[in-house]
Amino acid sequence: MGWTYNNLQRNRLTLDQAKQNHVREATQYSGGTVARIIMHEWHPKTWYALIGLYAAQTDCKEQKPYRFFLRTDMIDASPAEFGYKDMTEEMGPYVEDKPSAAMCAAIVKYIPKAEGYAKEFRDRLGIPYLSEIEA
Repeated sequence: MGWTYNNLQRNRLTLDQAKQNHVREATQYSGGTVARIIMHEWHPKTWYALIGLYAAQTDCKEQKPYRFFLRTDMIDASPAEFGYKDMTEEMGPYVEDKPSAAMCAAIVKYIPKAEGYAKEFRDRLGIPYLSEIEA
C-alpha cells in the first residue's frame, strides 16, 4: 500500500483532529468484523496500535477476539498535512520510533509469538517474543 495524505488546511482539521480521525478509522472493518483498539501510542514518525478483531454478531465485552495484530503505521506530519502508511508488524516495516515498555508488554501479552518479518521487526526494536522452543 502507498501513503495516504490529508491536507489539514483544506479539510479544516488540526493535527490532533487528524490523529483522532485516524484512530477512529483504524477500527472500521467490513465483512462481519468489529475491531477494538486495546492500546495505542503516538510517536513522531510511528503510530502503534494493538487491535483485536471480533465477530460482529457477538458482544465485544463478553467475547475474546479471534485475532490480535499490531498495526505499525508510518507517520509523516507537518502543520499542513497528515500522512500515514498503514502496515502491520508482519510486513516488517522499518520504523524509527521504538514502542514504550508498556506497549512492548502488551504486545507480548496479546501476541506472544512472532514469525517471519514480525520476528525481524521485533528483533530490530527490542520487542520480546516467544520462539517455537519456548512455546
